[in-house]
This record gives sequence, structure tokens and C-alpha cells, in this order.
Amino acid sequence: MAASAAYGSFLNVEQLELDGGAFGISALEARSMDPQQSFVLGVGYAALVRGFDAKTVRVDLMYSDVGVFVGAEPSGLVIQESASVFSATGSAASITSGRFSYALGLVGPCYTIDTACSSALAALHVCTAALLRAECERSVSVGTKALSEAANYGTSVAGMTSLLGRCHTFDGRADGYCRGEGCAAFCV
Repeated sequence: MAASAAYGSFLNVEQLELDGGAFGISALEARSMDPQQSFVLGVGYAALVRGFDAKTVRVDLMYSDVGVFVGAEPSGLVIQESASVFSATGSAASITSGRFSYALGLVGPCYTIDTACSSALAALHVCTAALLRAECERSVSVGTKALSEAANYGTSVAGMTSLLGRCHTFDGRADGYCRGEGCAAFCV
């Protein structure tokens, strides 16, 4: 493995797990899902509930005019052991926002945006624009990223990531950037 591929901010196994039953997702379907879809469900739901009030529960969100805007790009982490009815949706980044809207019964606009490193910011921009145009009453914007070992290795071999494991933005010591995984959500 290239030296710089080892550096980054990586989630642990517990952070990748999903309580599928809480969102009406079977164990078979959960196994076929990109971890980013799990992140969006858990983190997005927490932001949405906090954005309404602490007493809001999932059933109260059904048929809410809430827009969902997700910034995500394919992670390459879904490994299909065998084909199933969930194979096509589990690894598609485009499904991420729809899965969230469907699981909660939301009826506002729903977009997944892939603009590489700027996906989360692009999703937040579209989210706020939808509110300004009165396309929905409320909205949630979620940005997520999970990294595959292959992608980390590829960016390292290409000389894109830092050999020192540090970003030195606008500095003469700069020798690349560091990659990271995570998920953040805003209820707007």
C-alpha cells in the first residue's frame, strides 16, 4: 500500500452499522446497501427530528412537505455476494435521497447530487434554494462520504494525498490532501 493511503479520517465498524428495522429495512436489504445510505438515514433522521422538536417521532413526519437534498458520490464499498432484488438500489448513490424520503414518508422534493468533493455544499445550496422558491416547507441537507481502500490507494499512487498525513493549505509544505469519511446533516 502506498504510504499516503494510510492517512485519513476513517469511521469504525460500529459507525457503519444500521438499525434497519427502525426504517423498515430488512436484513437482506441492509446488507446490500452502501454504508452512505445508512449514514443518511441515521444522521438525516436525527437532524430532522431535532429540527422539528424533541417530541416528533417518525409517524409524525409521514406526508410532511420536507425536501431531502443529499450530497454523495459512489463509495465503491458494496460487495454483492449474490444477486438479490436489492442489488440495483443498494449501491446506487442516486437512490440515497429517495431511500430517506421513502423510509420516512416525506413528500417534498428529493435530490441526490454528485459533484465530487463539493457534493455536500452543492446539496445545501439546492436545499436552501428550494426553500426560497417555496418548493417545500422544510428541508434537510445531508452530506456523506465513505471511502474504499481502492480509491484511497488510487489517490495515493496518483500523488494526490499527503505523504505526511497533513494538509498544509496555502503553505509551501503542502504535499497533497488527506481524505476522510463522515456524514453531516442540517435541517433548514
